[in-house]
Amino acid sequence: MKKIFFQSSLPRAGSTLLQNVMGQNPDFYVTPTSGVLELLYASRGNFTSSPEFKAQDSNNGRRI
Repeated sequence: MKKIFFQSSLPRAGSTLLQNVMGQNPDFYVTPTSGVLELLYASRGNFTSSPEFKAQDSNNGRRI
């Protein structure tokens, strides 16, 4: 049975090095970079362009 693991971390934390070291093992398929950032950008775009978000009062939730 194959297992999928996701690894993510903050920039400059050594995640690229870890991915590259793991990638030297032929039993693993790894990428040196993550697609999480693209997912966050897409989520942000969907959220800000949704009609529900646009209809919200712009002052709602802001701290004074």
